[in-house]
Amino acid sequence: DGIIGMVGGQDATTCVPLKDIMKEKLVPLIATTCGSGKVVKEGFHGSAHATPAQTSDQGVANRSYNDYEFLIAQGGPKVVQVSTDSEYCRLVAADGKKVAAGGFLDELYFPYGAADARVEVTKAAGMDPDGMYFCQWGKQQVVSSIKTARELGFEGPIIVTAYHAPEAKELGSALSKNTFASDSWVPVLDVPENAKFTNNIMENWSDGAVPPWWVETAYTAMRWMTTAIDDAGSTVSSDVADAMYEVSFVTPFGEVLCHENGQRRAPGTYVSTADANGDMQAVSLVALADRTCP
Repeated sequence: DGIIGMVGGQDATTCVPLKDIMKEKLVPLIATTCGSGKVVKEGFHGSAHATPAQTSDQGVANRSYNDYEFLIAQGGPKVVQVSTDSEYCRLVAADGKKVAAGGFLDELYFPYGAADARVEVTKAAGMDPDGMYFCQWGKQQVVSSIKTARELGFEGPIIVTAYHAPEAKELGSALSKNTFASDSWVPVLDVPENAKFTNNIMENWSDGAVPPWWVETAYTAMRWMTTAIDDAGSTVSSDVADAMYEVSFVTPFGEVLCHENGQRRAPGTYVSTADANGDMQAVSLVALADRTCP
């Protein structure tokens, strides 16, 4: 149909089949927040992933590895994970097992998209863990899970994949205490691109409904593709594919760096928590660029 390239594929259920189709057609693809290592591991020349490294397939320079190190530092070595049943969450659990080693108690899953995870949270609390990792998203599901854990008397640290101001404000300061968000970027406030993104795109198009890194990856993926087209000076797909791996520009979360296999590299990742007003504040910063990349 004359398509030069494609951007998108939010979630593994979309990005993996999209990757397969684009690989067959040899059309450049930049996936946004894909919860599957396959988009890079089984990619092709002209495919890339706009989300900062966050799975076991990308070694120790990734988000979930940092999250588990933080969780253990806050609570202790015994951790349990309660997850949406997705490939991404299983990759996160694999990282947890590496970091916690013998302290990793269990991984409990509920059906993808299920609104109620209270049974699994109850089982997890019964294991007497030092910390819990909730690989979950969706406001009501997340709020319900945290409420369940706290009402059962669990006071230790909880890290949640997608936990932001709307969830924190609904929970209130008592229930949200010692609860942390797994974020994947360090906001550089004095970078003009960050101000534009925060004040325009996030305010007008997200309104707190989704995690900021979901919005940022879509924004960055589109800039990545259009920049590659401009740099190639061509609308021929093979020329754009060649240009994709040389692209470098400043985003709200720092400079885009792309490995030859198409995995985006970001300068850092962080963990955040809600302040007394329910607004999110960074509490742990990790410079990924200082770590060994695979």
